Amino acid sequence: MHSEKELTYFEKKHQTAVLVSVHQRSYNRLEDDFPHRVVVAIVIDLPVVLPQRRKCKLYVKYVSAHVCVGGASKETGLISARKDTGSIERKPGRGRLKATTATEDRYLSVIARRNRGATASQLSRDLYAATGTRVSMVTVSKRLHETGLFARRPAVCVLLTSTNRRVRLAWCREHSDWSMDQWATVLFTDESRFSLNTDSRRTFIWREPGTRYLPSNVREIGHYGGGGLMVWAGIMLDGRTPLHVFERGIVTGVRYRDEIFEPYVRLFRAVVGPEFILMDDNAKPHRALLVDEFLESEDIRRMDWSERSPDLNPIEHVWDALGRAIATRNLSPRTIQEMKTALLNEWDQLPQEMINCLISSMKSRCKACISVRGYHTPY
Repeated sequence: MHSEKELTYFEKKHQTAVLVSVHQRSYNRLEDDFPHRVVVAIVIDLPVVLPQRRKCKLYVKYVSAHVCVGGASKETGLISARKDTGSIERKPGRGRLKATTATEDRYLSVIARRNRGATASQLSRDLYAATGTRVSMVTVSKRLHETGLFARRPAVCVLLTSTNRRVRLAWCREHSDWSMDQWATVLFTDESRFSLNTDSRRTFIWREPGTRYLPSNVREIGHYGGGGLMVWAGIMLDGRTPLHVFERGIVTGVRYRDEIFEPYVRLFRAVVGPEFILMDDNAKPHRALLVDEFLESEDIRRMDWSERSPDLNPIEHVWDALGRAIATRNLSPRTIQEMKTALLNEWDQLPQEMINCLISSMKSRCKACISVRGYHTPY
């Protein structure tokens, strides 16, 4: 260990120095790497100079410590920096000056919000035309990211007119206070079409880089879609109808009455009772005169429904779940019969808990539509 005289020297030079011990090899490694320099160790934010003598037995425990290597000027700089600022950390520099001013950044944000479909190249040209500042597309993207704007695919929704929005808003206000007991009496119904070949890009595959066009990694589609099936189903709290597959031909009012109402809807009306409510959209076959006459004869109450409101119908999410289940099967259907079998099997396997959760969201759907005054909702 150091003599008492040496320790006094360190204390006088560095005020209160903390000297503790570690393994011999730690100091030897520093001494071998930097044989002609003074090793300055900052232990618990206090500077200590280690004399470079092999016989020295004074070691430093490197716990929460910064170790710097330099000459005498380095040592002096560290000590004076700590006296002035209380820290030995390097002050952050200003860095390279930005290519745009704060005013130009705001201008980019404004024109991007006015024309949300503009590309970074277009915004760069607009900025140059307005201010004379030329920046790259990367710089434009960075400035927009700083203001919270990012390039994303737009949501695709149905067209809503002012009348549609007004009707949607009125419908949601009327039903926003419904209880779960009231929603439990509603049978939500809808049709959907499933094609053998779809252009949906929601499914992914696992492949190696550079193997995009291997036969096993390619999904072939026909020019005209390859055919498909039209199906119908209904959901309600703690229940669902069987999935009905329409055979060839279009769906008319007669087929809707004979294939849907008589075997399915009338049965649910008998089980639920007079409180039963049928929900279907405003498609022409649904509003045929013979369909209205059948509902009246069977004492089936129909819910008034706002046009172009798929986001308010929870069965739309069920169709999406069914489509994902078909897309992720080990063997994709290649014929109409295989598609029919797959749809019927996957429909029966959909969890009822998911359906109940979707119907339970009706109150939230109504509130979301009211908050945007009839415009599109995230549902």
